[in-house]
Order: sequence, then C-alpha cells, then structure tokens
Amino acid sequence: MNIPADFGRRLKTLRVARDMNQRALAQATNGALSQSGIVRIEKGDKTPSPSELLALSWALGVSLDELTDAKPLSERKMWAARSKHRVDVTDALDRLTAQLQLRNTLQEVLGSRAS
Repeated sequence: MNIPADFGRRLKTLRVARDMNQRALAQATNGALSQSGIVRIEKGDKTPSPSELLALSWALGVSLDELTDAKPLSERKMWAARSKHRVDVTDALDRLTAQLQLRNTLQEVLGSRAS
C-alpha cells in the first residue's frame, strides 16, 4: 500500500473536520496508536503500519482509499463540483460519489483476490 507524501496533512485535516483532538483520535483507535504516535504521523516523522491505517480509517469513518489514494475522494468530488459546465451539482456529486465508492469497493475486492 502506497502512503501519499501528504498523509500527515490529510490525517490532520480529517481529524480537525471531525472536531477531534489528537488524544481523542488516539482513543478512538482503541490502542492501535498513542497520542504521540498521531503527532509523529501528522508531522511526517512516522509512517503508519497497515494495522494503524485500518484503525485510523475506522476511527475517522473513512475508507482506506480516502486515506491513501493519491487523490482522495473528497478532492475528486470538489474537482467535479468546480466544472465549468452548468449541471445540478447535488445530483452530479451524488452520482460521482456512488461511482467512486463502487470503484473503491472493486479495487478492495480485486486487491484482496490478488494477495
């Protein structure tokens, strides 16, 4: 699994968006990470292990792909919403979200079969 270079920033953005401090996030990982571990990851001093990534995704309520994709789902939705074409943005975001979630699910299923 590739960890993007901006993983620490991405983690902090997701944590703050959920109104969590580092201690609360550490507690939400059920012991998988300490507060100091969260700090080190956000600073870029530590690369999370696969089990830590899974704990973080559960604690933040996002998929592993949202944490580790080169372009997270939230950024892809924003890009689509900024299109120059006049469309019903709500409808477009709903359709795009469904398609991207399907893509992520298929990648997870196909990835687990290749392992």
